[in-house]
Amino acid sequence: MYKMKKKSLLFLNYLGLSSHMIRKINNEIPHFDEMEFSDQKHSLKSFLSGTWHQKLNDIEEKKIISYAYELKESGIDVLFYGHKGYPEPLMEIKEAPMVLYMKGEYLTTDELALAIVGSRKCTAYGKMVCEYFTKELSTIGITTISGLAVGIDSIVHKTSLEQAQRTIGVLGNGIDIIYPKKNYKLYEGVEHSGAIMSEFPLGTKPIHYNFPLRNRIISGLAKAVLVIEAQEKSGTLITAGYAASQGRDVFAIPGNINQYSSQGTNRLIQDGAKLVMDIDDILNEIQDFLKLKRKEKKNEETFKLSQEERVILDLLRMNPMSADELVEKTGLDIMTINPYLTILEIEGYIELSIGNRFISKL
Repeated sequence: MYKMKKKSLLFLNYLGLSSHMIRKINNEIPHFDEMEFSDQKHSLKSFLSGTWHQKLNDIEEKKIISYAYELKESGIDVLFYGHKGYPEPLMEIKEAPMVLYMKGEYLTTDELALAIVGSRKCTAYGKMVCEYFTKELSTIGITTISGLAVGIDSIVHKTSLEQAQRTIGVLGNGIDIIYPKKNYKLYEGVEHSGAIMSEFPLGTKPIHYNFPLRNRIISGLAKAVLVIEAQEKSGTLITAGYAASQGRDVFAIPGNINQYSSQGTNRLIQDGAKLVMDIDDILNEIQDFLKLKRKEKKNEETFKLSQEERVILDLLRMNPMSADELVEKTGLDIMTINPYLTILEIEGYIELSIGNRFISKL
């Protein structure tokens, strides 16, 4: 494919054309890149449907120049398909975004990334598993990628930042819009400790149609995709579908067969996704990850704990449990268990979650 000039790409993206349509224009309008701006507009009127004509009439070249200046003043970088700085993993996929807006910085080390996606309405189990895997990835230096939405996405980014690990958020709206609004602090953290990306021009609202398009970028940037929790019909499964079509490995966490939020992940496993129970299940499948060395875990000073506390912590790492369930599993009585739980909670190893169940924070 011929590499379009940055100026032409920015104009077409600003106009609101999809990457698919920009690619089509590049292939089907001869010498489009070499035309004067007025001739480009004229040729687009012949190529596009009438609904675009008013937009074309309203656009002047100075608007594109002003837009480019606005991007620069706002600290927003623009990455163009085929040009220097464009993420190498995206060059491998069929429907790569022709233009990417970015805040933060994309490093070559970010090419070794794992996308983690899941339900917006995650369970305590999903939260625990997401935190566990994200922390494990941080010990190896693997960048995480997700969509900066509520639920699993937010947990991925938040945990990565807590572990001083790079993370990338991909948006389904303009990069100048924070959605949901309550994630503004998380947005700032990701910008400063990784990158935020969007293929949509400034001012684009977070409409439903944008998110499936966004999902192909999440999977395309990654070596593989890990699905934590998903309903049977969800955007998470769209991401998994894109990953498979892009030649990326798809991993899934098994869940309770009666839990609505696990029906999608269980179905993925049934359809061929790789079942994951431990971080090594992922590392052993991705050769590039095996080259990385584990760092010492900063917050796992479990050698200071008593044998009983270690047993309780190990059980909670596997599943959230109530005090009564821990009594049943450990054989200790409730009067013995409760002080241990208090100590572990004070020290920051565990926390009390939904349904009076304790979950591990490690």
